[in-house]
Amino acid sequence: MEYSINKGVNRPLDFYGLKETYIFYFVGGLVCAILVYFLLQFLSNWVAIPAALVVAAASYFVTYYLNNKYGANGLSKRLAQNACPKRIQLKRTRSLIQKGGKKNGL
Repeated sequence: MEYSINKGVNRPLDFYGLKETYIFYFVGGLVCAILVYFLLQFLSNWVAIPAALVVAAASYFVTYYLNNKYGANGLSKRLAQNACPKRIQLKRTRSLIQKGGKKNGL
């Protein structure tokens, strides 16, 4: 079986439609599925296998959904945009009000 990884000069990393960072998100989801399997294996294989399959399927569908919705760098830009404050609130206005005396400036 041959896997095609298209990487060249000025071309983004692409693996079966997944772009750049989403490959790492997908691999992280698969690692989580393996961890879920090993943690639940002590209960029963009838519980562990379906739980791991659900986590792996969720990882697959979520990463492909985010890949199609945001593109290569769109999710990082969206998260950075959400981290910026919408407005600046002042808790204390006392430092902005002069308390009499001489005024600075003209």
